[in-house]
Amino acid sequence: MTDQAEDREEVTNFLQPSTEQNPTQSETDGPEWPELKSNIFSRLIFDWVTPLIRQGYKNPLQIYDIWQLKKNFTAKYVRDVFLSESKTWVDTKRPTLYTLHAIYGAPLYIAGMLTVVSIMCQLVAPLLLSWIIAYFEDESASRWLGLAYAAALGLVGASAMFLNQHQFLILQTINCRVRSTLVSAVYEKALRLSNKAKKKKTNGGT
Repeated sequence: MTDQAEDREEVTNFLQPSTEQNPTQSETDGPEWPELKSNIFSRLIFDWVTPLIRQGYKNPLQIYDIWQLKKNFTAKYVRDVFLSESKTWVDTKRPTLYTLHAIYGAPLYIAGMLTVVSIMCQLVAPLLLSWIIAYFEDESASRWLGLAYAAALGLVGASAMFLNQHQFLILQTINCRVRSTLVSAVYEKALRLSNKAKKKKTNGGT
């Protein structure tokens, strides 16, 4: 009889929710995205990421240590923007690519311009290096000219690095937002289709 009571107690404890303290909603939400309050210098050199890196170096990161997503990064926001913009293209019957271009075309072109300027900086670097070599061969050249060449070479290299990093950030941001947009739109359409309509379409056609 005692064994049956113990078994019954074990089953009851298993079915009941755990009484251990769980993180509160405010803890799981995490802190606000620090880039929103950072200055222009911090954004240029990505200094706003440093506190999270330092904290992860000292202790393992917890879920409540991770920042909240910015509003324009959330799946709901990008889906709403896509559906709102797609209404303007319904009558024209143009493909989805036009809608995506209307939403993300501007940052994509900005990333393209950053790439062009970065490539130009990389092309200028060998030219400056040749001028530095010619400077050392010319004994009558001014010392300030050599310092100017060296400073220009360092500035060009740093500029190319900054431009590449920001171009990469923009492209990765667009990639994540486009993927979230398409997944949300396809999933919502699949939920709206009736069983009869689903039988007429393949998985790819849905």
